[in-house]
Amino acid sequence: MEQTPDSLGSRAKLAARGEDLKRRFLDGESVAALVRERADIVDDVLKGLWNQHAGELADHVALVAVGGYGRAELHPYSDVDIMLLLPGPPDDAGNDCISAFVVSLWDVGLEIGHSVRTVAQCLQESEADLTVTTTLMEARLISGPESLFLDMQQSVGPDRIWPSKVFFEEKRKEQIARHFRYDDTAYKL
Repeated sequence: MEQTPDSLGSRAKLAARGEDLKRRFLDGESVAALVRERADIVDDVLKGLWNQHAGELADHVALVAVGGYGRAELHPYSDVDIMLLLPGPPDDAGNDCISAFVVSLWDVGLEIGHSVRTVAQCLQESEADLTVTTTLMEARLISGPESLFLDMQQSVGPDRIWPSKVFFEEKRKEQIARHFRYDDTAYKL
């Protein structure tokens, strides 16, 4: 697939801004500020590409940052984890828009982790997997209807699933299992 002028421009913008961040890191600037700024840069690129490809979906679909990217902590070479939150299953035209958008992200050189879900699917996945719950807890709206995003947050909130005490007990078990898997040695990660 041929890259569009916009994806080439976005690729160049990411590269230039990445070099600037690297220089500032080597000059001793705060890492915390730099990883937040990197998330802001990627936000701008995603918004631009989403607006280019979304068409009619833009008013109905929420583009959401999740995981570390949702926390606005994006380190160099980290995956950019996103979710497209839909009010209902997409039709064929919607699937085409979503596919074109994801391909454009690869074209600009981003390592993307993505999901496409409805609020009901977020709830279902969260009930089944604590990792998904954690990812959605760290979610942040980039573009799209705030009401849809708030519906998702409310549907997976601790008053609906994973009450705080149970959540923290399960997260502790998850941490113990991870440490055991790596012989309780941080350097094996």
